Amino acid sequence: MQRPFVFPTLGAAFGITLLAILSFAVVDLAAGSAGSPQLADALGLVLGFGGVGTLMARYVPPPQAERLGLRGMRLRFLVPLLLLIPVALLASELDNVVRAVLSQAQGSELQELRQNLSSAGVLELLQGAIVAVGILPVVSEWFYRGVVQQGLVAQLGAGRGIVITALLYAVALSHGAVGPSFVLWFAATLSEFAAGIAYGVARHYSGSLLAPILLHLALNASGSLALGFAGRFPIPGFNAAGAHTPIQYLIPAAVSVALGVALFVRLCESPRPVPPLEIAANKGKSAPPRS
Repeated sequence: MQRPFVFPTLGAAFGITLLAILSFAVVDLAAGSAGSPQLADALGLVLGFGGVGTLMARYVPPPQAERLGLRGMRLRFLVPLLLLIPVALLASELDNVVRAVLSQAQGSELQELRQNLSSAGVLELLQGAIVAVGILPVVSEWFYRGVVQQGLVAQLGAGRGIVITALLYAVALSHGAVGPSFVLWFAATLSEFAAGIAYGVARHYSGSLLAPILLHLALNASGSLALGFAGRFPIPGFNAAGAHTPIQYLIPAAVSVALGVALFVRLCESPRPVPPLEIAANKGKSAPPRS
């Protein structure tokens, strides 16, 4: 029996991720020498990850829109999506744990970041916000949860597909962002990996790419707001100095995220909202009705 066509496979996923990273680096370097860093990052994301993702989406077998998640999100998924937002706090604590184990302090970085924000001009802040909240969530989720995850889930199953996609995303998004320190890179990668798992769960169980885009946007916006209001609402280890975030913040965050995941699974339209293997194996047949 002929095996159904799946794209990207595990090897192809690594290959197109590397191609996207290299494309981003080339565009970012070229644009950075002639303009602002924020504009260079925006162009690198759009032409690198967005461009490569769009080219690779052509190789996704039909029905492409269904596999890529190009459909609206049902309103019933809004509540579990909101419940997943505290994953930002849990991901930050993973960062803290790595730093504590490997003896890397955090306080000076937070102070430097707040100083940079306070000294930045309005235009610079606006450009940074557009990249972090407007461009990055759309482009990165299109590439990873749209193009990459559907292929890996088809080949490896939901659990491994979501985890490996999150790992590729974390390594790509944290590369070069924290300078030459391995400790900071590893901490940032682990933090992004935790967020990537949440994005993958939202994408898989909602069946819509809009869900991880909205969650990514919410997490980035909440991080920016937390830094902006750190003076009024300080949370140690998150937006204020501290080795760890107090347990009274972490327990409600963990409960909220667990409820969000459970609600996503419960509200899922079918046991597997995007069954690529069955679709690929029956290209000439009509798709089974969705409940």
